[in-house]
Amino acid sequence: MYEDFDFVANTSIVIAEIQSVVEIYSGPPHLRKEFCIMRASGIFPLSLPSVLRKIDGVKRSRDNKALVKKISRDIKEEYHRILDASHILDNVTAPMAIQKLDNISVLVSYPDKIENEMAMEDESDRISTELFWSMVFGASAVYREKIKRLRKPVNP
Repeated sequence: MYEDFDFVANTSIVIAEIQSVVEIYSGPPHLRKEFCIMRASGIFPLSLPSVLRKIDGVKRSRDNKALVKKISRDIKEEYHRILDASHILDNVTAPMAIQKLDNISVLVSYPDKIENEMAMEDESDRISTELFWSMVFGASAVYREKIKRLRKPVNP
């Protein structure tokens, strides 16, 4: 019970922090996502999937993986039914389409390094650096846009 309260309290703090980040953003709209991710990567010390997996729990992560596999299996079965019932495909094309469908492999997993704290720290550093430069370019674009507004009539 305490862990649930602790999780809710931490989540509300993070949501409030992200909301404050969104409010202070003044760059171009197409760079808003990168800005928020950059700020969020300062909130979360490890890469986001690793953190979310820890919050969600390993058992729930396994359950989600099984659910995704079941969904993909159901999709393949539905396509199989559609191909079997198709009157458009000829005797050559239908078996080839079914064989192609049967050869589809579904791979659902996390990268191996998600369990490695050091690898997650390195990934976080890499993302932070890339997003930093993205924000530098975004700030530069905003600055250039503001400069363009200079020397224009106030009331056109």
